[in-house]
Amino acid sequence: MDQRLVRAAIYGDVTTLHNLLKEDPQILQKACSVHFADSALHVAAQCGKTDFVNHIVTRMPSLATETNQQGMIPLHLAAFEGHVETVRELLKANVDDDGVNQCLVKDEEGWTPLHSATQKGKIVVMEELISVYPQCLEQVTAKGETVLHVAVKANQFEAVKVLAERIKRLPNFQTLLKAQDQNGKSAYQLAAAKGQSQVLELLKEDDDKGDEIKEERHINIEGEGSDDPKASKKLQSNASHLFQDAILVVATLIITLTYQALIWQVLHQPFTEMAVLP
Repeated sequence: MDQRLVRAAIYGDVTTLHNLLKEDPQILQKACSVHFADSALHVAAQCGKTDFVNHIVTRMPSLATETNQQGMIPLHLAAFEGHVETVRELLKANVDDDGVNQCLVKDEEGWTPLHSATQKGKIVVMEELISVYPQCLEQVTAKGETVLHVAVKANQFEAVKVLAERIKRLPNFQTLLKAQDQNGKSAYQLAAAKGQSQVLELLKEDDDKGDEIKEERHINIEGEGSDDPKASKKLQSNASHLFQDAILVVATLIITLTYQALIWQVLHQPFTEMAVLP
């Protein structure tokens, strides 16, 4: 790709862009053929050069869905960096005729732009993407991670709050909240393993509190479940010992009281007999 175009994209130099287009009207199309590199739109999107982005997508909207070597479209980069105005400009790109929804495009790891924004905690961008296409909340990565998984792993509490609130508006919210990644862990379980008490309160459903709490008591610091039968037997053994100890305490009290009563009778019996002598 022409390095002059790259520099113009980095600095958002619209004047240079127009001059380059006059010099070579096909310069943007030529840049599209280089699939192993970022396009000028990728560069401008990552740098948050909204005006430059506008000029490109107006001339060539198909660039908005061109992927780089990592399978990312410009929206991924703008979302990751939190450039909300650039995100809005990209979403205006008229690419509906191609049947491509930018919010649902996944990179080589299965991440959507919402996943990217979530990892960095870019709240305003997240809300923008969700407002445009709420179904992006349902997308999972190649590892089966929902956006909630990503938020919990990245310790983005504010992002979890936004996502939980929006997800609970969907008809299938229960399924999304309980969704498991490829390791069989829900976002709730990951939060429990990381000790994120605030997140647990957000994700815990009233109907499932008991079961969830019991389940999470078996999760260790690495987030792995504890199904060790030895641990279960140990708990049962401890309970049995406690019960036996309680019985011994009660029995001891009964014996002590009985013994004291007998001693009292023995000590007082002679005095009673002496009292009735003539």
